[in-house]
Amino acid sequence: MTSDQPTKVQPDMEVHSEIVAEAVPAANQPQSTTLRGLVDNRWVVLGTLFGVTAALGLPLLWASRAFSTTSKIVWSVIVLLYTILILWLFWLVVVWSYTRIVDAL
Repeated sequence: MTSDQPTKVQPDMEVHSEIVAEAVPAANQPQSTTLRGLVDNRWVVLGTLFGVTAALGLPLLWASRAFSTTSKIVWSVIVLLYTILILWLFWLVVVWSYTRIVDAL
């Protein structure tokens, strides 16, 4: 190959650079709008635990980097107690409803 001949770009290199270029905008999104950003937001995790999922959200708590290991243990115990309270109140409502239905028959 002589020095006056232009070098050819291989088609594989062009396709690879297009694939990388398409993947880069997703990585440049603000952290608060990505799933990782939501998991690492302390208030989103606590709101999800106490407002939506109760004990089923504990894996979300342990996946979060916003809490230390000690705080994860403390929050896990609090969430479990909260879940027990919710289930106990649900049981009381069911028993109350059942006795009202049986007495009405």
